[in-house]
Amino acid sequence: PLLSEMRLQKINSEVVRREMYSTAIWIILSMPLFLTILPQCQRHHSNSIVLTSAFTPPTVATRRTHLLLQQQRRQSATDEIPFVQPYLKTISEGDIAEIYVNKSAMLGVVKSLLWNNDKPCDNDEESLLVAEQAPLLEVQIVTDGSSGVFKVDIGQITTVWHANELRLTAADCSSTMMVEDFAKRIAEDEIGAKKLLDGLPVRGDELAMDELWQSKRKASLSVKTKPAAHSLTKKKINAFESEKIRMLLKRFLKQDQGLVTSVGAARHLFPLGDHDGDKLMMRVIAGVMTLEKDSKLGGRFKRFPCFHVSNARRENKITVLNGGWLAVDIGVKAMTEAKKFAQREQTGDASLLLTEADQRIARRLECLAMGEVMYDGNSADVHDQLEFDVKAALDSMSLPLTPEGAKEALVRIGRWSSSDENKPTQKSHKKVEFEPWSNDVLTSAKELVDYFRQRDGKLSKHLKNGSKDEALLEYRMDLTKLPCLCVDARGTAFRDDAIGIRPRSTTGRKVERGASKWEILVHITDVSDIYAPESAKNFKFAPILQNAASARGLSRYDLPLGPLHLLPPVALEAMSLNAKGKGGELNRCVTVWAYIDERTGNLLDCGLERTIISAPTQLTFDSATKLLDSDQSEIPGQYRNEKAILDVFERVVSSWNGRRLDSSDIARKRDDRLTVRELIDSESLSSSSSAQKFERKRGNMVVDSALNLYAYSINKLLRDAKAQIPRAPGSGAANKGGRVATAPLRRYIDGVAQRQALAVLCKYGGRPMSKEECIEASNAAGMAMNSLQKWKASKENSKVGKDVARQREALRSLAGHLASVGKQTPIQVVTTGRGNEIIVRGVGAIGKCLGGADNLPKGANMSAIVKSLQPEKGLLIVRKALS
Repeated sequence: PLLSEMRLQKINSEVVRREMYSTAIWIILSMPLFLTILPQCQRHHSNSIVLTSAFTPPTVATRRTHLLLQQQRRQSATDEIPFVQPYLKTISEGDIAEIYVNKSAMLGVVKSLLWNNDKPCDNDEESLLVAEQAPLLEVQIVTDGSSGVFKVDIGQITTVWHANELRLTAADCSSTMMVEDFAKRIAEDEIGAKKLLDGLPVRGDELAMDELWQSKRKASLSVKTKPAAHSLTKKKINAFESEKIRMLLKRFLKQDQGLVTSVGAARHLFPLGDHDGDKLMMRVIAGVMTLEKDSKLGGRFKRFPCFHVSNARRENKITVLNGGWLAVDIGVKAMTEAKKFAQREQTGDASLLLTEADQRIARRLECLAMGEVMYDGNSADVHDQLEFDVKAALDSMSLPLTPEGAKEALVRIGRWSSSDENKPTQKSHKKVEFEPWSNDVLTSAKELVDYFRQRDGKLSKHLKNGSKDEALLEYRMDLTKLPCLCVDARGTAFRDDAIGIRPRSTTGRKVERGASKWEILVHITDVSDIYAPESAKNFKFAPILQNAASARGLSRYDLPLGPLHLLPPVALEAMSLNAKGKGGELNRCVTVWAYIDERTGNLLDCGLERTIISAPTQLTFDSATKLLDSDQSEIPGQYRNEKAILDVFERVVSSWNGRRLDSSDIARKRDDRLTVRELIDSESLSSSSSAQKFERKRGNMVVDSALNLYAYSINKLLRDAKAQIPRAPGSGAANKGGRVATAPLRRYIDGVAQRQALAVLCKYGGRPMSKEECIEASNAAGMAMNSLQKWKASKENSKVGKDVARQREALRSLAGHLASVGKQTPIQVVTTGRGNEIIVRGVGAIGKCLGGADNLPKGANMSAIVKSLQPEKGLLIVRKALS
């Protein structure tokens, strides 16, 4: 009824006319009575007239008529704004209400409406006078494991449902029903709701709420671009005289764009559940719990309470604009997340980074602490180049927007730790050194190293004594008698892969005549001591290190102030493959063996083994290439075994790789991309002078093919076993041969994939991961990768990656060259084989050729004339020079 005041502006003149007509009619009808009683009047010296009790003043009747007329006008006014009707809700006894009491969201049943006057109204006038005053509600609390009655106002009510909307009958919610019985029934639903939430994957509620927030924000943005179902605007709202009407319609505009309820949250939490069955109330309670948790920790939703509209005292009902939880703007969300993150410093416990937003901010702070700036290519101010949430977090903690400020923030929240011996004192100004790990992680890493040292020492002693006890070997294959090679880049600190060969006849498996007599072996270091569930039960360090790897996601080697490793270096060193003469002589590996037909390249057989290998011979890509290019007679005696292994391995794996390139479009496209990358690096002067070139020499190709074969075999074996495969987003589907489990010391998802392979194929480490667990691991890896990318939250400040920056630098170098020799001077380019794409030799700039390059083979050299050169846009267009 309050909404009907909107019509008052249009009918004010009508009201005045009706009141004037009523007064005139009353005067005319009262005239005979007045003339009759006039002689009975008594005159006094004051000339006042005293009427007898037979006359009643018209004020009460006129006032009642006016109020009734106003009520009639209000009751018909809602027809003028029908789009508001679906959002209105009538509250009466027996309805279900989500209320907010003592800073907690609860579910309750409305027992009664407490009107402002204690006694019922005796007449219409009194009823109308209290009509617009909202009553209090007496709500029976039926959640939180206890029963109780609270008196709440409308502002404490978040959402209201009728009993039938939650599959309850009116008798279920009736105030005549025993309160204890009803509380017991709903308390059971609350216990069930907690079990439902406990059954979700780790951070499953977090992901569901983020999904829900994203969908609501997209919906609110689409509302701004699509025609609305109503013509209501802020300008039209401000035209109304009633402040309450304006407030009501402004709230309607807000909730029309991004409001959710606990029922909607339940549908995102349990998308496959039965939302119409007996568990609906249970799921709604779970939605209440999750939205309340998100409002306190996540910052995506804020409570948007009901708004009082009108009363119906005679029917003992009130009408409200129903509320819920409002999806906040992205800027508000980022600010809220940053403030909540800053509050974590009070605990100093990194394990209390409860939300994905906390983890994202922490990862970006780590990058800033290592000197990385979110560069957009335009702003010269470093402060403008930082992510908004990082700036807000540092501001909230009163820290400078510098690497030093980021380090201090990470120490405060317990994500990093400072070296006690290097802390500055009053007499010393020595710079504080930081460890990019918490104290718990560093302690767990030392415990891992001690455990490895004890275990390897015992095993090495027994192997030297010739013991073949399978229990001592941990039921692994003993391959210590087979030599193996570790080929990697110069300066690699932690080596996690090696290659070798084995005569198939020694395995007892069938040797195909004319196919090959060799099985090739690809060894990857075993990290199951961290990731296997059985390890988590037996060793305290395992879950701590696994959580640390999950939080970091992957190693970063491109930061200005040094690398950020997946795990503490001492732990990585203990798990990496020890080379000859550098530590222990034994290495635990997860080995793929493959039997390939050298004639056709067909993979005839493959398998997975838990193995122990000897210390591999360490080679660089260059030294391996040199061995492959040399004749056997030219090789020194100490390297002849390595030369023989490389020759056999290259011959066998190259046949498989060639077949794969012929049969797989994905493999060919990847090979083309790598070829172009090699061309760019080889023709770039800056690349040769500063960064390490990307090369595909024979040594590089052997390792690349070996890792491709390892991943292909793991994919094939798991797919044949009908098992789920955890993989990072963008790594390709299993049937496309995407790499998995090849770099467990650098990528968290590869450690998880290795755990799954061991559980499924070797029956080791615990049960296989379910589909939900694999998705959870993939999502965790994806979020970590996204958090570490150099991207801007706003479209105006979009990222500029390394490739774009290098292209601009190359084009500037080309522009400088042409300025000195003449713009029409021919330049030398080489084709990439991808359409009309070319690379400028000497600078490595990429461009397009207008004519004659489409049909040229990959790697063809030619002369070209520059037609258009725009370094800032990264644009280069050339045409083939006339011969």
